[in-house]
Amino acid sequence: MAADVLSTDSVFRIGEDGRHPHLTLYMAEFEPWALDAVLARVAGAARHATGVACAGQSLACTAGGYVEIGYAKTGALLGQQFEIADRLRDLALPVPMPPHLTPTDDQRRNLELYRYELMGDSFRPHVTLGRLAPKGRASLSDAGFPAFSFMPAALLVAVADDQGAARHIVLRAALPVS
Repeated sequence: MAADVLSTDSVFRIGEDGRHPHLTLYMAEFEPWALDAVLARVAGAARHATGVACAGQSLACTAGGYVEIGYAKTGALLGQQFEIADRLRDLALPVPMPPHLTPTDDQRRNLELYRYELMGDSFRPHVTLGRLAPKGRASLSDAGFPAFSFMPAALLVAVADDQGAARHIVLRAALPVS
């Protein structure tokens, strides 16, 4: 779908150059010695997870040029986010507030408690399709889109690039089929 929506004047499109579509529940940096524990904890979370439907709500282009599908912030999705954060936050490295954000009190609290600023009220569930170049344009109204809702099949641990795109999948832990 990214190829259909985004012009060739894009910085990147999901599916190109090893970028994997995903909905981020939690993002953090970890020391190399912590990787085995991170993988084991995410695999454990996947084994005990219940199905969480992701209900598509919007197709938008953000101020930063990211073209994304927005999803409903449901109690079940927030529960899954906090489950992952609770399992991983003690292993995550402390991080400063990202320079592209003007932090809210909620985001400051989240960084302190979870080592990730976009938890709970600040969580904005979405799947990025790509990022436009500064003068790029997306023809969102011209394309016919299928339903955006889906049932996640797995929890992933991935190495992200500077744009936040998942570049290398380290773990794919299948979720139970409900």
